Amino acid sequence: MKFGIQMYGAGRALEEKKEAFWAEAAGMGYRWIEPCLGQEPSAGVWTVEELEEYMPVMQAYGLSVVSCHILSGALDGWAPRLKELTGKYGIRQFVISCPEPVDGAYQAKQLEDCRELARQLSGFGAQLLAHNGMEVSCRKMAGKSAYEQFLESCAEEVGAQA
Repeated sequence: MKFGIQMYGAGRALEEKKEAFWAEAAGMGYRWIEPCLGQEPSAGVWTVEELEEYMPVMQAYGLSVVSCHILSGALDGWAPRLKELTGKYGIRQFVISCPEPVDGAYQAKQLEDCRELARQLSGFGAQLLAHNGMEVSCRKMAGKSAYEQFLESCAEEVGAQA
């Protein structure tokens, strides 16, 4: 069985150990790395440029990236960068946080932005997934969780990562 490391929680260890982190991860049997990407670097969040810097070292230790979290308020402008990452590294899943409903409902723009990115990703063999957070999992809307409502409202164009 292959196991992966979600890098949001391991960010400090990577900063402290650098290349030794990748060697230790591979030595423990990990094969996949799941980074969080954002416009600005912060603890546990990489820029696309940092991912590009880390990839050759990770690959040298037999580690690969099959999915990335996208931590960004706005989704527009991401598709060309994600297409490039898919082509260069074979990354096939990009994960966003499930958006919060506004005034008890999802707004048409929220849904359309997600669906549009999902359509663009599918055009080059990748998919968009929505990650469930505590709030959207617990909040009820018309007898379902807000997370379920969001996924249904995206007409199956956006997948789930629970």
